Amino acid sequence: MHILHLAVTQAKNPQDACDQVEGFIEDFGDENNYNRIEGCISQHDEVHVNEDTSFLDSELNSIEKIKKNVKAWMTDGGFFELSESIELLDKARNGEPLSSTDWYKIRVYAEHMGAVAQLEYLKTNPNDFDIFKHTFMDYKYTENGVTRMYCQDELPEDEQYYVVFINMHT
Repeated sequence: MHILHLAVTQAKNPQDACDQVEGFIEDFGDENNYNRIEGCISQHDEVHVNEDTSFLDSELNSIEKIKKNVKAWMTDGGFFELSESIELLDKARNGEPLSSTDWYKIRVYAEHMGAVAQLEYLKTNPNDFDIFKHTFMDYKYTENGVTRMYCQDELPEDEQYYVVFINMHT
């Protein structure tokens, strides 16, 4: 399975941005769970691709499109839907046995919704999500999410923000 995790960083150029993120996550994973930096997009929608990639095609080739995609991650319930999780919880309440896979599904759904619940600002205005300031499922690279790395509140004049695409293979 491929998971897209986004890392927001600041750098002088796209290669530095990709290298910073790659250095930060290089020890994450194993032979069954590894990553690849696909490229990045600057705050001005300048695309830098490391290799042929499907992530940086027309679907996610601008900051606005990325923001819409992240908002969808926040509202879709993760890998498992609400109805499935409620059904499994009802079975448990009724004394029916659940498999370890069922409990795993409930846990993953609960973690996802817990992460969404922490984003109070989204409840009043979902359009307030700022890819350069906010995070979602941060440092959980095996989940769709956004992590800030090496970011200061004030950008030096010779740097800009980049959204780096981490392709996680799980």
